[in-house]
Amino acid sequence: MFYSILLYVTLIAGCTPLGLFLAGHKYNNQANRVVLPLVGLMTFSSAYEYVVSLKMGVSVVLWYLIYPAFEFATLYFLFENYITQRPKWLFHSLLGLFLLFYILSLCCFDTDSYLMSTGINKIYSTFFVLLCTFLWVRQVSNQKKILKLYNESQFFIVMGLFFYYVTTISVFTLLGFIDKSDLYIYDYWLVNIIASLILRITISIGVCKMI
Repeated sequence: MFYSILLYVTLIAGCTPLGLFLAGHKYNNQANRVVLPLVGLMTFSSAYEYVVSLKMGVSVVLWYLIYPAFEFATLYFLFENYITQRPKWLFHSLLGLFLLFYILSLCCFDTDSYLMSTGINKIYSTFFVLLCTFLWVRQVSNQKKILKLYNESQFFIVMGLFFYYVTTISVFTLLGFIDKSDLYIYDYWLVNIIASLILRITISIGVCKMI
């Protein structure tokens, strides 16, 4: 019961950032629009999981195959706009590395071990988020905005992503090697649900902080 309630609360929370973004007319400020792909994907994935996976009972295998590409695209677009103090070649190189990891995950993909493929992509996405978080913090330090971070929408968005990926990397890595019939698999997945809920709350706060 607790698992189901938490899951539905997390799915609803996934639609909240986009709702706040649109209701608050945050899109009027061009600088705010860089977060739109992220909150849009968050809403779409919540709706997909609820309608297609939970209600229609369609297998999530195809979704786990294509979702990492959309996920990385939103992260890439977000941090490319957030981090201005960087070498010009850096993000092109990071994009090239992602393509290598994604191709590797496709080579390892099959319907019985799709979580292993997801884990490969999650490893690189986590590395990307950690690196970009470090670069963002360094940029903020250079701009001497540390004391005002609690008023910055970027702070909540970046820290929310940092927390989520650091928390769930071990889950996605382990799930690739765990028997899907394991009675404890829901305990592992619960960590992902809780981390997702916290991420969606922090993203919502970040959207509210936008001017």
